[in-house]
Amino acid sequence: MSDVKIKPIEEKDMKEIYRLYGEFAAYEKLEDYFSASMEEMGRLIFKDNLLHMLKAENEGQIAGFAAYYYQVVSFPAKKVLYLEDIYVQKMHRGKGIGNLFLKRLEEIARENDCLKMSWKCLGWNQSSRAFYEHIGAKLDEEWVTYEKKL
Repeated sequence: MSDVKIKPIEEKDMKEIYRLYGEFAAYEKLEDYFSASMEEMGRLIFKDNLLHMLKAENEGQIAGFAAYYYQVVSFPAKKVLYLEDIYVQKMHRGKGIGNLFLKRLEEIARENDCLKMSWKCLGWNQSSRAFYEHIGAKLDEEWVTYEKKL
């Protein structure tokens, strides 16, 4: 784990990040939902600055990524760091990379005066749910998420 470095992605990383997103979509059984092009993803990150991404480098390879953005909570007038995606390649799991990502994201949230961090996890993904609970995250049983497809 000491060789792993968590840092922002660069434009030169996009090809590998996009490939890893394909792996991630397959892992989450969402291949049919993954429709973004590499150019569209790059625009959100590097031009529009709406999506922020970190990479985990391990022995010169990108071992995983974490994508996040900011939401706003109106009552306390604070930001929330929303973790959209986190993925560690199978061959790199068990090395503490997920924990390093969450620690770095917490640092970023604190640096940006966020009220909290928030994310969703697929209900069937018991290993991820156990990991999140192990690091002290709590399941929000109060709010129900609604969506309307456009």
